[in-house]
Amino acid sequence: MILLHGGVAPGKDAPGPLRAAELLSRAGWSVLSMDLQYFGERSTPLLTTFAEQEKHDKLFNQPPLYLAWIIQSVKDISRGIDFLVEQRGIDPRRIGIVGSSRGAIVGSIAAGVERRLSPVVLLFGAHYDALENNHLAAACPANYIGRISPRPLLMINGTQDSDMIKDRAVEPLFKLAKQPKQIIWTDGGHMFMTEEHRAALIQWLREHQK
Repeated sequence: MILLHGGVAPGKDAPGPLRAAELLSRAGWSVLSMDLQYFGERSTPLLTTFAEQEKHDKLFNQPPLYLAWIIQSVKDISRGIDFLVEQRGIDPRRIGIVGSSRGAIVGSIAAGVERRLSPVVLLFGAHYDALENNHLAAACPANYIGRISPRPLLMINGTQDSDMIKDRAVEPLFKLAKQPKQIIWTDGGHMFMTEEHRAALIQWLREHQK
């Protein structure tokens, strides 16, 4: 399973990704947790505070730079698949992806491009977040999510999420996805998951990773 973090300074070493990696590992999956460009061990002077406004001002709301970042992220994910297959002997038919927050946005695009990814899990992602004001069509999840089918897709989102807003950004994106697809709603904010939700995630993966 390829694991993508959200837009946090420590990247894959943040508490959330570490918990997700542990959850998947304990359930029996091999996990490749990746640092996206500009985050974690791949940080650069582009981002210094990693505050939401800075990330949007310098990256997410800079359409040419953001497109380049998306393209690089998709390339990195494809190389990650190659690594798992060629260096770790993983069955290429059994490599899924789990992306959280910004990683879910990246994951929806990567899964639309990279046909080797199945199943696909997007945790608290959306068409865009509350501070985004522009992105190019080639970096838009709405233009890729429909291409995931016929591979199975699961989305988990919060009804009270003030970042990935339900009626404005989540439901319209989910509507564009094709079957087989499922969405699970949590009664909380961004990245709020209970043990029940985590168990449902693992059960779904077991049912859909053939």
